[in-house]
Amino acid sequence: MASPGKGKIPISTVTGWPKTREEFVTWFWTGTNGNELIKELNRSKSHADDYIRREKERPTIYCIVLNDGSFPGKEGKVQWKLCKVGFTHVSTAKGSQNRMEQVQAEIERKYESNGDRKAEAAVLFVMPIGAVDVSTFSDTEKRIRNAVGWPIHKGLAKKLGLPCSTEWVLTTQQFIDQIKVRKEKLKAKGNTDLIDLFKEFKFKGGGPPWATLTDVDGLPTVTDLTLQE
Repeated sequence: MASPGKGKIPISTVTGWPKTREEFVTWFWTGTNGNELIKELNRSKSHADDYIRREKERPTIYCIVLNDGSFPGKEGKVQWKLCKVGFTHVSTAKGSQNRMEQVQAEIERKYESNGDRKAEAAVLFVMPIGAVDVSTFSDTEKRIRNAVGWPIHKGLAKKLGLPCSTEWVLTTQQFIDQIKVRKEKLKAKGNTDLIDLFKEFKFKGGGPPWATLTDVDGLPTVTDLTLQE
């Protein structure tokens, strides 16, 4: 947030407050009014553990799924997938060549250069972090990643030729489909914090027989894969 300018009148002594909701919205988002009010609210002893942010671009968690036929493997009717779950604090507008789209292109390029496979990297979700989420961005990113699937060890990710080697998980197409359904239900209800769907919703079950899961910091982590042909 911007620092208060010299000579500005403290919020507590301002006269002529907005009288309607519409007037308040305009007042809040115009100039520095919103910043000054947020500062005062965050300084208040009554905020408990909640803080308010006002930002140009909302911090966002996004997920990119690697689609390549039966890769990395199938188990009966269960199709397993590799997903990259990351964080960005810049625009995610489609077609703007933002960081997320650059990573998407890099995944396809590096994956293809690692063998004869050709893959498509598709965006599964883009979810802004809740306005009153006071967790650190890295903690929220890790929580969502671990909810999407089993973490891939960075050594294995590098072996597979995947960029951002610490941000990959192994999950299933079935769970991906569940994420899509739950996301649409939240949108239909008018929920503006779609990321809330991961509060009590996470990937469960054991790994496939061709994946080696090892306990790393108390969490099952995929340390090796016997790739299916």
